[in-house]
Amino acid sequence: MTDPPTDAAAPTTPAGSAPARPGTWVLGTQARTALLVVLVALAAFLLVAPPSAGAPRDFDVTAASISTAMAGQAGVTQASGGYLPGTGIVLVSAVTGVTATQLNGVLAAALGPVAAQLADLPDREAVSWQTMLTATDGTVTTWLIRVAADAVSDQSRWVAVPVAAGGSGSGPAPVAGPAPAAAASATAATTSTATTTAPATTTAPATTAAAATAAAPSAATGTGAPPAGAAEATPAGTTDAGGDPASAAGTAPASAAPAGDAGAVAVSGPQSDDFAGDAAAWKALTGTWAVVDGTYQQTDASGYDYISQFTSTLPAAYTVSVRMKGIGDTVNGGLIIGQPALGSRKGATIVDLASKDYVRWGSYDASSSTYKFTGGAALGAAQAPADWHTLSITVKADATVVSWDGTQVGTFAAVAPGSAGLVSSQSAVAFDDFTVTAS
Repeated sequence: MTDPPTDAAAPTTPAGSAPARPGTWVLGTQARTALLVVLVALAAFLLVAPPSAGAPRDFDVTAASISTAMAGQAGVTQASGGYLPGTGIVLVSAVTGVTATQLNGVLAAALGPVAAQLADLPDREAVSWQTMLTATDGTVTTWLIRVAADAVSDQSRWVAVPVAAGGSGSGPAPVAGPAPAAAASATAATTSTATTTAPATTTAPATTAAAATAAAPSAATGTGAPPAGAAEATPAGTTDAGGDPASAAGTAPASAAPAGDAGAVAVSGPQSDDFAGDAAAWKALTGTWAVVDGTYQQTDASGYDYISQFTSTLPAAYTVSVRMKGIGDTVNGGLIIGQPALGSRKGATIVDLASKDYVRWGSYDASSSTYKFTGGAALGAAQAPADWHTLSITVKADATVVSWDGTQVGTFAAVAPGSAGLVSSQSAVAFDDFTVTAS
C-alpha cells in the first residue's frame, strides 16, 4: 500500500549543503563577515567617542568636588560651591592660619584633580572663589580670586582682589599681579534662575562692592552657614552723611554733603546732565567729586563705593545711562539705582565695572548697608581705561537690564523705585552725558 499524497512537495536541499534550521539567519560567509566588521567598528566608535555636546557635564557636581577637596585642607573651616550659568563655578569659603600669598596653593590643590572637567566649562566662564582669610594675628581679609577655565595650571593668569580687611583696614598685596585674562563670559548671567549650593546668607563681609567676580547669588540655596563674622567685618573708614559706614575715608565737598536720611526729599529737575556747568543736580556722599573740563570727576582712587546721587525724581520705568573713562589706569565706575532716600545708600543697587572685564551687580542691605553681590557678566576682554565706555540700565516692573557699550550683557530682578547716582571704587573716573529716559 502506498502513502497518501501530500498537499505540497517536501522542500529540497541542494546537494552538498546542510539543511537550514528554523529560526536561523540564512547568510552567506561574505555577508556574515561584512556584518561583523560593521559591528566591531560601531563598538569601537562608542568606546572612544567624546561626550556629546547635547549632554554637558554636570558642573554642580564638579563644584561639589572642588568644595570637598578644599574642605579637606588644613586651615579651611568652611567651604561650599555651585554652578551659575553664564558666570561659572562659584566657591565660598573661610580659611585660617595661612598668609594671603598661600591662598593660591589652597585653590590649586582643590582645582588640580578636576582640571580636565574645568576645561569643558562653556566659553568664557570661569572659577570664582570668595574666601574670608583670618591671619595668625587676627586680621580678617576677604579675597576674591578668579581663574579662567584654561588657566588652571597657569597661576600667573589668576586674578586676586582684596575686598576689604578688618582690623588693619587695608588688605595685603594681591596674590597675583597680572591683569585678568580675557576669559570671562559675554553671556548674560540671570541671577533669578541661578542654582548653587553656596549658602544663601553669604554676603561680602565688607560694606564695599570691591572687585567681586562672583559670590553666592541671592537666589542660592544651601545648608552651609556663612563664615564667622561675615556680617560684621567692616573696613576702616568714615561714616557718610547718611549714617552709612563708608568703605574708606573720602572727601565730599562741604556744600554737597547731605543732611542725612531724615528730611531728604528728591526734587523735580532735569533728567540729563552734560556737566557743562556745575554739579547743582548732584549730592556727593563720599569721595572727591568736582566738575572738571565738562566732566564730573571722582578723583580719589584709595577707597570703595564713592557715591554721588542725582537729586531729580525718576519715573517708575526708565533707562539711565552714563559715559565714563578712567583718569588713571582703571575705570572701575558705574551707576547706583533704586536708592530709597537721598543721603543714604541703604537699599540701593549698584552696577559697575570690576577687574577691567567684568560688569557686576549687587545691593546694599536696607538696614546695615552691607553690600551683597548678586550676579554679573564678563565682557570677554579688558576694557581700555582711556576710552569712553557707556553703561546703561533699563529699570522695568519685572526686570532690570544691563548694557555695556550698546550691547546687553545681563539681567537681574526688578528694583524698587528710588533715585540714581554715580559710583567709583579704587579708581579715579570721569563721567559725562548722564541721561534718564522714561520707558
